[in-house]
Amino acid sequence: MPLGTSTSSRPSEAELRLLADNLPSLCWIADGDGSIGWYNRNWHDYCGSTPEAMSGWGWQSVHDPEVLPDVMARWTACIATGEAFEMTFPLKGADGIFRPFLTRVTPLKNLSGQVLRWFGMNTNVSAQKATEAALAKSESYLRLLLNSSAEGFYAVDRDGVTTLCNATFVDMMGFATADDAIGRKLHNVIHHTKPDGAHYDVDDCPIYRCAAAGTSAHVTDEMFYRLDGTPVPVEYWAKPIIVDGEHRGAICTFIDITERLLARARLIASEAEFRTFAQAMPNQVWASRPDGLLDWFNERVYRYGGYAAGELDGTGWAEMVHPDDAPSSIELWGAALTSGENYENEFRLRRADGEYRWHLARAVPIMADDGKPTRWIGTNTDIEDQKSARAALASLNATLELKVAQQAAERDRLWQTSQDLLVVVEANGTFRAANPAWLTVLGWDPDEVVGRNHLDFVYPEDRPASDAALDYAAKAPLAPYETRCLHKDGTFRWISWIASSDDGLVYATGRNTTAERLAADELAVAQEALRQSQKMEAVGQLTGGIAHDFNNMLAVVIGSLELLGRRLSDGDARAQRYIDAATDASKRAALLTQRLLAFSRQQPLQPEALDANKMVSGMSDLLRHSLGADVQLETVLAGGLWRTHADPNQLENIILNLAVNARDAMPDGGHLTIETQNAHLDERYAATNLGVSAGHYVLIAVTDTGTGMPAEVVEKAFDPFFTTKPVGKGTGLGLSQVYGFIKQSGGHVKIYTEQGHGTTIKLYLPRLRGGGMIDQPDAGITELVRGDDREVILVVEDEPGVRQFSVDALTELGYHVLEADGAAKALRLLQEHPEISLMFTDVVMPEMNGAKLAEAARALRPNLKILFTTGYTRNAVVHNGKLDEGVDLIGKPFSLEALAFKIRAVLESA
Repeated sequence: MPLGTSTSSRPSEAELRLLADNLPSLCWIADGDGSIGWYNRNWHDYCGSTPEAMSGWGWQSVHDPEVLPDVMARWTACIATGEAFEMTFPLKGADGIFRPFLTRVTPLKNLSGQVLRWFGMNTNVSAQKATEAALAKSESYLRLLLNSSAEGFYAVDRDGVTTLCNATFVDMMGFATADDAIGRKLHNVIHHTKPDGAHYDVDDCPIYRCAAAGTSAHVTDEMFYRLDGTPVPVEYWAKPIIVDGEHRGAICTFIDITERLLARARLIASEAEFRTFAQAMPNQVWASRPDGLLDWFNERVYRYGGYAAGELDGTGWAEMVHPDDAPSSIELWGAALTSGENYENEFRLRRADGEYRWHLARAVPIMADDGKPTRWIGTNTDIEDQKSARAALASLNATLELKVAQQAAERDRLWQTSQDLLVVVEANGTFRAANPAWLTVLGWDPDEVVGRNHLDFVYPEDRPASDAALDYAAKAPLAPYETRCLHKDGTFRWISWIASSDDGLVYATGRNTTAERLAADELAVAQEALRQSQKMEAVGQLTGGIAHDFNNMLAVVIGSLELLGRRLSDGDARAQRYIDAATDASKRAALLTQRLLAFSRQQPLQPEALDANKMVSGMSDLLRHSLGADVQLETVLAGGLWRTHADPNQLENIILNLAVNARDAMPDGGHLTIETQNAHLDERYAATNLGVSAGHYVLIAVTDTGTGMPAEVVEKAFDPFFTTKPVGKGTGLGLSQVYGFIKQSGGHVKIYTEQGHGTTIKLYLPRLRGGGMIDQPDAGITELVRGDDREVILVVEDEPGVRQFSVDALTELGYHVLEADGAAKALRLLQEHPEISLMFTDVVMPEMNGAKLAEAARALRPNLKILFTTGYTRNAVVHNGKLDEGVDLIGKPFSLEALAFKIRAVLESA
């Protein structure tokens, strides 16, 4: 047995060689004296050798001659000691390239410890060596990068032991080398205090906290101390080191802010010197930010104008400037800010006593390194005396030549400083001269204007009229004429021109009236909206008063007809027909009155939290029956629709009303869409629509594909009694009712229409915030609810007819009834008759209204049930068109059935 054993379970040498042949490494077997007698296939494949060439000591031919002595020395020592060894050295491949191999040699011994064989395995480690080399290069680059940085880098482990620092940090802390700091505790490397100068406890140090707990820190101004005790002001950041999700410590970045603090101190000193110098100057001195807002003035400015410190900051200085000089001053200042060039201007400044004096203003920018202004320093010099002196000198000038020169200078000054456009035009329309105002007003440099035709600067649609105006000016003085002139940026400005001619040339002056026209247009829109609002309010007041009186009369008429009908139920059929006709007419009159109240925003509303989607869906069948087969109905309901707070019955009537109007606008059929969505009306929209509040709204839009409306119809669409329908086909109160209800509910209504393409009416109802949805029970009355004569009701009504009907109606319903014509008698009856169960009172009465009466009655009888009635809502129990909480009300006129139901509901309420 080759290995000196006889155990049959051990593999044979042939089996071991077969196994080695299939290993990926280069394998070989040597005798005990080191002579190699066998190599595996991979060895010969890599080296390109044969067994014969490699037998014995032939393996030396594939070793690097420079490394071979070391290999032989290690191999000889291994044979002598009989111990395994490991070594990395290069082996030459068949391609002649040396590659690094890790060689492991293991002795194969018999039971007595004698080495019988040596087994060797060479593993190619080229990839590993390349990775190690790249890592070493990367670490070298990183060290170079860190040491080249102007910022200090410093790292500690979680125990606060220094693990890394760069050259900048070493210099900052006064160490000789990085090795002097690495391995030492943080508090032995960095000696620092809190920003207030107090020393840190070790556990309280921001860097320790970051290293131990991962808490990042940024300290903007802190004092560090070098080894020699020299202070160093620094700003630093501490960040936790996270590797593979594990917190390993903290790394810090330090910046020496010595120069920053010195610069700040120099700046403070410089500013102090500037202020001292500026206060000592005989001129007015001021300073401005880069955006042109002034933020500092010397005391001379405040003393001159009589202002307190701070009152002139920002744009407040403009209050001192003469109103005639302010526009040009602001414009020139803006131009200087834009160009960065020196500012110079003359204007009059108001003194504390109200007198204006001329001043010369100059300002120069302080430029940053990037060429942009960081500050502006300006002065105002009083030149009133110089101006007066020049004027006096001019008046003393006796010669014509001096007068002509003065006039020419004045004209030139006027030409140069005028904010109006000045131009000289030849007969063919070519500009011969243009003043600098062309640049400030229209953006054109005068050199760009001269030599071109005047029509080049006129809005295309205005050119024919402008050409005609020039022809007229060549013959006679031109009265003020407005036209649109093109700005260099492509927009236009309104210019009002006057002109006259002399010696074949036209001399024209143009004033920029753009702002005036815009203001006039906005004023006209606002005035028209105000007039419309006042008209609607006045008509509402009138219709509300009329409706109140009608309701009182209709209450008597309808009630009396009902009672009469009950008396004649088995009588003359013709008389019954008359009663039915009168009742129907009265009910239609009551509906008309209700619409008048809706328009005047005086109908009592009972709003509740409302889901508009649910309401519109529930109306679909009713709407389809009302629209007919020729009109297709589509509902588009928004998801996530907000709730609103509105009277559901009134809103259903409004939508049905709009749907019927839309049907009438589509005589040949069409498409009707009812859409809901969330909407937001912003401040700008509210500003252009009088009476509209900005905020969130629930929008219900009703759109048809009908004939549409012309502009003159849209203007009157909400007016009461205005209609485009034939006589007898409409009352003209449909859209008036819509307008009144929406406004009373705090909303907004808008018409969008195009003739031949249809109309959209948008209803905006305020969004309800908070509160739950309340499903109201069906209030339909199916039968007459009677009472008991043991139940006593007190009727309080100042109108005799209405009072008599109420008494008769309640008697007819089986109640015992007492009556009073006013509050005084009512209170007396309440004291005399404790059996009174309910007081049925009008709201609007002389001397004491229903609300005051109810308050006095409940003082006598706290548990007294009270039912109010009214034909008018501007009273004590209805506020902002909505019924006060806990108040029961039945509106006039009312039917016997409605009264019966309401009386029982109040009597049986808790």
